[in-house]
Amino acid sequence: MGCSLPHASLRGDGATSFDADASRVCGDGEVRCGAACVSTSTSLSHCGACDRPCAPSNAVARCEAGACGIDRCEQGFGDCDGNASNGCETRLDTAMNCGACGSRCEGSTPACDPATRMCGTGCPGAQSNCSGTCVDTQTDPAHCGACARPCSLPNAVAGCAAGACSIARCADGFGDCNANPADGCETALGTSANCGRCGDSCTGATPVCDGATRACASGCSDGSSRCGTLCIDTRINAAHCGACNRACMLASATPRCAMSTCLIDVCAAGFLDCDSTAANGCEVNARSSLLHCGACNRRCDPPNAVATCANGICTYSMCDAGYGDCDGNPTNGCEIDVRSNLLHCGGCGRACNPSNATPSCVGGVCGYTACAPGFADCDGNRANGCEVDTRSSPAHCGVCRRSCARNNATTACRSSMCALVSCDPSYENCDANEANGCEASLRDDVAHCGACGNRCPTRTNATSTCAAGACSFVCAPAFGDCNMMDGDGCEQSLRDVAHCGACNRACNLPHATAGCPAGACTVASCEMGFGNCDSMAANGCEADFATNANHCGRCGTRCTSGQTCVRGVCAP
Repeated sequence: MGCSLPHASLRGDGATSFDADASRVCGDGEVRCGAACVSTSTSLSHCGACDRPCAPSNAVARCEAGACGIDRCEQGFGDCDGNASNGCETRLDTAMNCGACGSRCEGSTPACDPATRMCGTGCPGAQSNCSGTCVDTQTDPAHCGACARPCSLPNAVAGCAAGACSIARCADGFGDCNANPADGCETALGTSANCGRCGDSCTGATPVCDGATRACASGCSDGSSRCGTLCIDTRINAAHCGACNRACMLASATPRCAMSTCLIDVCAAGFLDCDSTAANGCEVNARSSLLHCGACNRRCDPPNAVATCANGICTYSMCDAGYGDCDGNPTNGCEIDVRSNLLHCGGCGRACNPSNATPSCVGGVCGYTACAPGFADCDGNRANGCEVDTRSSPAHCGVCRRSCARNNATTACRSSMCALVSCDPSYENCDANEANGCEASLRDDVAHCGACGNRCPTRTNATSTCAAGACSFVCAPAFGDCNMMDGDGCEQSLRDVAHCGACNRACNLPHATAGCPAGACTVASCEMGFGNCDSMAANGCEADFATNANHCGRCGTRCTSGQTCVRGVCAP
């Protein structure tokens, strides 16, 4: 008796493969991929669609809303281009990306320690290389804690201690009353609340702090002027210089007042007063000025290059066309003409050394003037010269692009002539023609099965085959070798009720005459008094019309409640 399952077919191994309609049994948000229900929104093996794996390189993958992404990079790698499709593509132990994306090592010989993923400075002790200059970032106010991180604090001369900005001294008349170096010397010491020093407050009905003496008084001392409730010496007070409320405001500088005139006390970090004019403050940014790079009147003009001043160090942004900085020294600019230099042809360190040829450098391109005897330029790249020995090269035997490669064979080029050395395992040169190599596969060629000329015989209702050097055959659809005799091939039709779909699979259906029109058992006709009312072949004609109250006399005739089916008729 055959088997039948709803929406499924049985395989020979007993497993069930679902038909196309079976996807409806998966849960919400799931689809059927093969034999499994998966969520393509989160599955790493089926991200966004069945069989679409999510496995970015050097990364722990994440599938979210059907899109493949990166959960985190593996140690030592970074996603520097922001493109998840190529994973974490960048190593973080190079001078261009040291420890993090875009973290570039500076200096004349930049390097990244692969163990610590930190830049090597080349500077002594604990000093750092800041654009070619070794500085102590623990104490230098212009590079405090890191290169190019200047300290600039209000009303104070800045210092640097343990890599953090500190106050070296407060400007005259100001104090650091909150003990916070971040806002500098924030408190004026000429007020009645802080008179002379932090926390000293004046008392009385009209408390006054004499700005000249920075002492509490009932009036103002000689030389001081009353500015609101304050006594101010306008000859020296930077907030009231020459008159009340006339503050000294100088560009990029901490001001002071002397003889009622605003002067420069100290320039801000990185700025200089190169014209000796107090009115315009410290007018030069010595970190970027080409005329005053790092110091007044220190001109930055490296040869053959576009000059730039970076953090007070003269360097360049790019070389002039045709020149290169090959010694790594920015002070002499781009000293090499890379258009004709054999050691630096087209770029620094790009030496012209073509193989088996006389070198040349013309217009920054390496080339050669002549090949050595027995050699040829087969890749068309003049920079690597005449790279092929045509006397022994199997790919260029005698001349360029004359290949000795032959099918399934080992070949050689000897004295510029091709030779077949041996056939690959299980292959032979059965036609004795070296031009097509060892053309016959003794493993699967039905004309040369196991040996040259051994042709596999034809079989009835079958296709001859050769596998592992032995002849066999494959039955045509709907035929089988049921007697297991090779001589008569596939003698049995598998549309026979005794061999329905497979050898010896007989169709035996209850109360029915079976048929096998397409390799599967069917009900051809029912016995008298029986019917195939459920349309299933597996249980034959299951309904007895004489007694079945659901199919009384014929399929679909159902007896009412209280009735029974007697001889095919519903009766009370």
